[in-house]
Amino acid sequence: MSEGRKDKDTFIAAMYGLDPDKLRQLRRIASGVTRCPECDAANPASERLCTKCHAKLYPAEEARLRDKRKAPRWKRD
Repeated sequence: MSEGRKDKDTFIAAMYGLDPDKLRQLRRIASGVTRCPECDAANPASERLCTKCHAKLYPAEEARLRDKRKAPRWKRD
């Protein structure tokens, strides 16, 4: 993610009393595009790895929650 975007998200989050990480997640979900934290390439929101550099796009906790929602009810914890 570019430094300018990161600073802007941090500023907006502080202004409204929000968590900057939650704001970034909301931006990704609303836009349907996520930016790679390593190379800043645009990727579809459904991708787990960057299509350019293959870095992880989601924090581990978010990936775990997403996988849990996809699992059948009998496999969920």
